[in-house]
Amino acid sequence: MKFRRKIFVLGVFFLSTFLNSANASVIINELLADPPSGITGDANHDGVGSTTQDEFVELLNLSSSPINISGWFINDAISKRHTFPVGTTMLAYQYLTIFGGGSPNLPGINFQLASSGTLSLNNTNEQVFLYDQGGHLIDHVSYGAEGGKDQSLVRFPEGTGSQFALHASIPEAKGKRFSPGTKITGETAFQTATAVPELPGWMSFVMGGGIYYLRRKLMIAFV
Repeated sequence: MKFRRKIFVLGVFFLSTFLNSANASVIINELLADPPSGITGDANHDGVGSTTQDEFVELLNLSSSPINISGWFINDAISKRHTFPVGTTMLAYQYLTIFGGGSPNLPGINFQLASSGTLSLNNTNEQVFLYDQGGHLIDHVSYGAEGGKDQSLVRFPEGTGSQFALHASIPEAKGKRFSPGTKITGETAFQTATAVPELPGWMSFVMGGGIYYLRRKLMIAFV
């Protein structure tokens, strides 16, 4: 029985790790807490510069498969700011931007408006959390004074870096202060060449066989 119990524990750990790997592919890639004043800060392109409505948080799906994020939510350090509605699916290597408000006019860009009516991001000393529908932490970003520099903070290297940089400081941005829903260069889909590599086909086959073997053992253990 001890051997079977070990198989059960290892099987549950392996399956939970494998199944959660897709969720971990969704990251916070860019955020704008301090839009520049006036029309210069019109990040949502609705023709009105707003220090609240033009705030945004941009997500990126680094997986080669669609991921349903219905029920996921974004919190700041104080409260829940946005819950993704039913039917929200991020396609492979796709961006999704959540704006604080306004009437975004961004053809070809995937966006939503904060369900709470605001993102209310502090310009400095703030934290942004992404949780799945079960309340499990998917990603977390914290920043200090760098958040109040009239431009967004973007993961660098984009999509894969563990650090964030001022948007305009990156050469590929060519002086732009933000790029909601696109790469720094303006492309609307993240390039697969720089995305997180997928498991090789042979490894997926081996893992699939391992899952089948564990299932068989678990069935035997509870007979």
